[in-house]
Amino acid sequence: MSTDDDFLAYVGTHWSRLVRVALLLDGPDRAEPVVQEALVRSYQHWARVWEDDRAGVDVLTHLLT
Repeated sequence: MSTDDDFLAYVGTHWSRLVRVALLLDGPDRAEPVVQEALVRSYQHWARVWEDDRAGVDVLTHLLT
């Protein structure tokens, strides 16, 4: 599987959970944009994060900051 495929699989699997977390943190108007921003920031170094098996931690860290 390629890095892009891994990223798309991660997003497909975790999108709803990430949005629920963002709803609690930022409310309904900002939830999806905040998740999208966190995913873009994680994607910039996705190959390394995925290889180190830290994808969830990295995305949640970006979501919280």
